[in-house]
Amino acid sequence: MDVFLLFLFLNNVLNSTDKSSIYCTGEGSTYTTKVNLIIEDQFGNRSGCDNITCYKNIPNSSFGRDSISDINSNEPNIETLTVYIRNIKKGYYYLKVFTTENDIIYLNIDVDDLNGNKVSNIDIKTLISTESFHLYSIYLDPTPGAPPPVLTKVVTFQALKEDIEVAYKLNQIGDEKFKDSLIRMLNIAEKYYNKCQVLNNKSNDKKDIDKRKLCYRPVVATVRMIMKRLEVINNLCDNKTECKAKCKVKPECDEYEVFKGFDNKYRKDAEFKDFFSEWDKDEYHKHKKTCKRYITDEALEIITTDINWLIKSFGEEVWNDYKKEHNPYIPDKYKSFFK
Repeated sequence: MDVFLLFLFLNNVLNSTDKSSIYCTGEGSTYTTKVNLIIEDQFGNRSGCDNITCYKNIPNSSFGRDSISDINSNEPNIETLTVYIRNIKKGYYYLKVFTTENDIIYLNIDVDDLNGNKVSNIDIKTLISTESFHLYSIYLDPTPGAPPPVLTKVVTFQALKEDIEVAYKLNQIGDEKFKDSLIRMLNIAEKYYNKCQVLNNKSNDKKDIDKRKLCYRPVVATVRMIMKRLEVINNLCDNKTECKAKCKVKPECDEYEVFKGFDNKYRKDAEFKDFFSEWDKDEYHKHKKTCKRYITDEALEIITTDINWLIKSFGEEVWNDYKKEHNPYIPDKYKSFFK
């Protein structure tokens, strides 16, 4: 019995010195948007709110709403929601993000170790639709000196299409023809991806493994072309009053150069036959010179980062080949996510 009492005492002492925590805060870009967050631990416990229900099942957790305002503005306050967990455990936590309005959502994730020292402060943005939620996994180890948290966003083709649709509704991306052209390209890439998924269920014979490696080439090349199109459009000066004058050489500001480079590289490649069969029929080609094409810096950052998350989900081998062949630009603040 004495041993048992000693165990309880030591356990209470250890718990009282555990200063580890995770804070997750979300806010929208306007006062009409209500952001909802749920954190789920590795045991299925949840704390926070979705758009319907609130939960507080994770031990030592809480959540609360606050508001932020600009003292120089007469606008109503923007509401935030924070979910807070103390005494975090080593392992995975899952963050779900919901919204009541199509919007750009700003997320901040703070993590402290057992000694209460900050080990991570992550700021991320996401375009989100009221029709769905976004999911992040966060691997945490609160031990002092342990590697920093590893954050991964779960991105699907449907999520990328929603990115583009929401950006269009928020007037952050060009007109409907331009938007539809990007989504058609995603549809083509998704068809290739679905073929890869069928191959993934086959044997691990060398022949099948080699097929799987080649299978993702047109998927990656197609979504990379979308990324390059957006980068070029971001440099354009369709609206002369807002010209950014970013272009230094023609390929940086001429969308035709992106098409031509893709065509020259892949037109004769049998693996891309289905792509060109559908792409050549795209109505966008007829309207390219007249439709309004633009993308804001903020939408470009979010969509291209989500494209990187999607490609990374194909596996480390595909991701490493992608970095080697396409050399994508990754902003410094995201480099820790895409090693």
